[in-house]
Amino acid sequence: MPKSISRDVQILGYILKNQDKIQNVIKDFHCDFTQSSSAVSNNTYAFDPCSMYMAQIGENVKLLTDDSQNELSKIFDLNILRYFRNMIDHNYEKVNKVYLQAYIEQVISKEAFDIVKQRYRYCVNNK
Repeated sequence: MPKSISRDVQILGYILKNQDKIQNVIKDFHCDFTQSSSAVSNNTYAFDPCSMYMAQIGENVKLLTDDSQNELSKIFDLNILRYFRNMIDHNYEKVNKVYLQAYIEQVISKEAFDIVKQRYRYCVNNK
């Protein structure tokens, strides 16, 4: 399907849902972003679904228009997101969990949610 602002509405909606799913996993498993035993990276039952949601976000950003990608790149590096997507999907056992945990934390930060929501609203209003 060709890239368009109308398609961005759908894709940004998927990204928001995956951000929300990650937050729910963190909450449900009582995890955090420390380097302690309660860290996401130390809980396989939490880390695996968070990784899957991150891979889905990484796949989705590739489908966005250049303008939407540029907006999201204000808060996180899309190349790193794509890199993790490839590692998660093709070489999961070699993923550096500490680095991915830090990136998960960034992707579900308030600033990241705000940027995705703002772009979503922009696309809805301008499609």
